[in-house]
Amino acid sequence: MDYEGCERRVKKSMEGMKGITSVEMDPKQSKLTVIGYVDPNKVLHRVRHQRGKKADL
Repeated sequence: MDYEGCERRVKKSMEGMKGITSVEMDPKQSKLTVIGYVDPNKVLHRVRHQRGKKADL
């Protein structure tokens, strides 16, 4: 995550997904932690395709 605006958009996008109860970000490590009952592949898809970011589990 290159800048604060990007970080905010990714977090907001994740918080809007059904089943996610918590989203934590560590921009220094480019790490996103998602907590809840959600398909990991749907999270990856949203980050990769809607936000255009590289993502791995």
